Amino acid sequence: MHIDEGRWDCDQLVKNRTFIPTKQNAQSITNWDRHFGFDESWCSTHITNSTSKPKIHKLFRMGKCAVNCYSQWFTGSCPWWTTPKHPGPNYRPLRREIPMTQQYQIAKNKIFKYNAIIIMEKLQDKQYVRSMERFFGVPGIDETKFSPWCQAESHYVNQHIPLTIDNSTYKRLTVLNKLDIQLYHEISDCLEDEEVVDNIPSWDSTRFEMNETIQLNHTHVTFPCCYNLPMEFKRRFNNSMELSKVEEDEEGEVPSSPVCKPHFQLALPNGTWTTNIKFKRLYFYHSRKAGGTNLKRYLQKVTAHHGLKFKAEEFTVAEEPGSRQDTFYVTHMREPVARSISHFKCKYIMCQSHVCCSYSHMPHIRAF
Repeated sequence: MHIDEGRWDCDQLVKNRTFIPTKQNAQSITNWDRHFGFDESWCSTHITNSTSKPKIHKLFRMGKCAVNCYSQWFTGSCPWWTTPKHPGPNYRPLRREIPMTQQYQIAKNKIFKYNAIIIMEKLQDKQYVRSMERFFGVPGIDETKFSPWCQAESHYVNQHIPLTIDNSTYKRLTVLNKLDIQLYHEISDCLEDEEVVDNIPSWDSTRFEMNETIQLNHTHVTFPCCYNLPMEFKRRFNNSMELSKVEEDEEGEVPSSPVCKPHFQLALPNGTWTTNIKFKRLYFYHSRKAGGTNLKRYLQKVTAHHGLKFKAEEFTVAEEPGSRQDTFYVTHMREPVARSISHFKCKYIMCQSHVCCSYSHMPHIRAF
């Protein structure tokens, strides 16, 4: 069985024409309370061959996350196992990990070295949108016509079978995400001052080394357009709802924050800043289930328009500003509890081929 993650299996929703999502075969959000949603975090093992002997590397990769995700994505620490102090004959190794308070501080130090952080909730604010488009020099930062795979099916089903979250579950998610919530507010509370948004600077072309061979006006940058929910999926789901009504469940000068003071200074490995080196590359760290799909497309337009190289990453640990001397760093954030709930609603559980996805096989959102 694969790692549990959300309400319904996306492969089932998208590919299986006989699968009907119901409350009975849905995951419950009351079990959604660990780093990987329903499981503890882990790292995969990568082995490289050398002239002497193979070397084992731990590879951080976190695509599924429910608790303190920003702190972990920007730290990238892997758990390890040790022998108990007084092992018995049948002892089990003890799981160890860097305490979350330390991971939080590492993540905070790294994220404050980014050039810009976009707060997704603020993209509803036209003043903020105008300021950020002025900063990047390209319009369209609030476009939402692109959607990740499975999102259309997942949203449609969630609209018809709404997720109900009781106060105790919401409070529990709030407590579990307290470090991420603290980081989010440290980063974004400065936006409460309207003058901060007005003072966001304009694109500074003198800070970038444009490559004319890859430059393309943003109006000419296109992507495969919008994914429409298949009518066959709607008919199948709607027919099932009519045939069987589902019962309700009872259950330089370093800016203080790159959110409010995005800037064009380059972070150096020694912790200082410079404006003497020009940027050639824009790096975007895509936080999972925080609205990054459309933002990634927008930043691809920005880099094409300004003749810059583009690199985007998700799942793995975020790149460290200062590790390269040519890179402009951008990421984004969404309120942590809302992000965690969205991740639960839009992701999936994988069942073994011989086991039907049914309510009896599903952990609850209290276990996420």
